[in-house]
Amino acid sequence: MRVGLDFDNTIAGYDALFAELARERGLVDKALPKRALRDLLQARGPDGEKAWTALQAAAYGPRMVDAVPTPGCADFLAAGRAAGIDFVIVSHKTRRAAADPCVDLHAAARAWMAANRIHDAVPPEKVFFEETREAKVKRIATLGCDRFVDDLIEVFEHPLFPHGVDAILFDPHGEAAVHTRPVACRGWSEIRERVLGT
Repeated sequence: MRVGLDFDNTIAGYDALFAELARERGLVDKALPKRALRDLLQARGPDGEKAWTALQAAAYGPRMVDAVPTPGCADFLAAGRAAGIDFVIVSHKTRRAAADPCVDLHAAARAWMAANRIHDAVPPEKVFFEETREAKVKRIATLGCDRFVDDLIEVFEHPLFPHGVDAILFDPHGEAAVHTRPVACRGWSEIRERVLGT
């Protein structure tokens, strides 16, 4: 079985990091989950959008080292590897940050994966960064994934997303509406049960 995984906000968790960066910059006075923070800043207009873009450049670049694996992800990867799952990572990630073109986001992500031993389950040659969402869904199809785990429903709703793939929405905050496809899972224990059984 080949299981594809998204990277940002699926394997790598950023809620605490974004909250810390926002507080450091005086943008908020209380911790918010990443999406809630994004919505709050974008609602402030162009200045808020600029602040959000700068936060992303920092979090996905020089401060990537402070991100943490999402809870339960390491255990899921270890169990899947022991069960013979063929893991691949397919991420929609530009190489350069819009707010800071000097930052290599691919290099930062690869260094984080190495430091957090993600490559124990997913070798570097099975990690793919795609510049557009369309290229990402095409890569998922080309790789022949049986299942794919992602935190963004927009990936599964893309018209080119392959219909034969079991779509699993990683939804730790319970933000998703009820869907027949993808199936929403609140955490890696639910995903593990779906992929590996009890």
